[in-house]
Amino acid sequence: MRIRKRFAVLAVAAVLLAALLTWRLLPRTFSQVSGSDGRQPQAVSCIWDSLQLIDGKFVPDTAELQGLATDDEAYTRVIELLSQTQYRPALRNLLPWPQTASPGMTECAAYLLLTWDAETADATYLMVMDDNLLAVQLPGSEGLLIYYPDDPAALRSLQGYLAGAAQSAVQ
Repeated sequence: MRIRKRFAVLAVAAVLLAALLTWRLLPRTFSQVSGSDGRQPQAVSCIWDSLQLIDGKFVPDTAELQGLATDDEAYTRVIELLSQTQYRPALRNLLPWPQTASPGMTECAAYLLLTWDAETADATYLMVMDDNLLAVQLPGSEGLLIYYPDDPAALRSLQGYLAGAAQSAVQ
């Protein structure tokens, strides 16, 4: 009887592990990651930060694009770039407590705010850290969900676009 009980426990653990790995390996679209439920954001705001080492000193560079509306070319390009790849969730998203993330000493970071409804302050906050991590805070949640892009080049393209668009908007 004991052997059967141990076998049953191991079988349940194996099934749970297989389900967890399946969940981990299934990529998600940007629409699923951002919690958009198929709707388009009313507005997008972006901040791009970069740290460069020049003559032995870290030199920050910051640019921003604020309040991009749906009819704006930059709005369309930002959403297009975010949608170019799929995202794999991090295992730490399974933890029961809220997750935090900080860009720390990354070379480049982009912060985006997707506003779904301005009247109710319904918005999704995104942090793109270098080209390998997307941290998402959904409306009404306390912590972040961490995702890894299937194609890091898409996030690199996004950061390059934000840096160029923001710099040209300043001039």
